[in-house]
Amino acid sequence: MFDKLFGKSSEEKPSKPMERQVEGEVLIRMPLMSDAMEYGIITKWHVKVGDVIKADDILAEVETEKATMELESHVDGIVQELSPEGERVAVDEVIARLGLLDESTTEEFNALGPNMKGTVGEVRMFAGDKIPRHWLKCDGSLYKVEEKEELFSIIGNKYGEGENSFRVPKIDPIGGVMFIICAR
Repeated sequence: MFDKLFGKSSEEKPSKPMERQVEGEVLIRMPLMSDAMEYGIITKWHVKVGDVIKADDILAEVETEKATMELESHVDGIVQELSPEGERVAVDEVIARLGLLDESTTEEFNALGPNMKGTVGEVRMFAGDKIPRHWLKCDGSLYKVEEKEELFSIIGNKYGEGENSFRVPKIDPIGGVMFIICAR
């Protein structure tokens, strides 16, 4: 049963874009949560694309004809794609795609620093040791436009420089707390 739920059947033929599978990925399918279940509705995702999850983490709440139940992950991975909340999904249809974590990807991922969501151009106070992925320290550093196009499209040359480069704002730390800006 779990092989079918997690896309390990070699007999399957992809029929929808989300059903394509490459090596190192796991497809999460709508599980059969009761004998009479034909479909489920994902009422709430507890994860977002980009999240690192562990086996036994709660992925979503699934509503069936009889009850709302939690769907757990059975593998460690990085969430790559999720089906929309609120849609009716047939049993065995793909609802999520995970990239598998092995020892090398886990080390690489951890070396990138913590994951923190934000809006491009948003400035926040930060007290950690490692600056989160996709964030930059607000120290007035110079960047090439081509390297940080999204951020440049928001802040432009507001902090000086020419057409090919720009600076992030320079905001002095306060009592060991620095300021960071979301770059993507």
